[in-house]
Amino acid sequence: MDAEDAAEELRAALTDAGFHLPGVGVDPRVWDAPTIGIVRLVELGSALPDVAHRLAATVRKGAARVPEVVVRDRASDRIGVVMGNVGPYVQLRPLSGGREWDVHPDDVRELTAPEVLSARVAEANRISARRHP
Repeated sequence: MDAEDAAEELRAALTDAGFHLPGVGVDPRVWDAPTIGIVRLVELGSALPDVAHRLAATVRKGAARVPEVVVRDRASDRIGVVMGNVGPYVQLRPLSGGREWDVHPDDVRELTAPEVLSARVAEANRISARRHP
């Protein structure tokens, strides 16, 4: 995921949760991250103290939620994390992040723990191979 997409996703999530942080954006500078290479950073900006307290409480509440559910979308043969429902559809996000997609509930199968581990290893290998051809 690039910085622009990440900033937009964060901005939308914050708005959905009732937060407005006008400083969220993309840092024009680049950073050479040891594990992922050269990237642009997402600026989080500044917040009033009460906003920071509410945001911290929301993050803590979210961190305490149930473990994520990883499924296979049988229609596209993609693996994703269940993010919620949109109308009659299940909304999935790729394991490594990125744009969500909708799938009919009949086309979703929850993965077993060994399948989740295998999928995460395969995704890590795919990302590594992209960085080190």
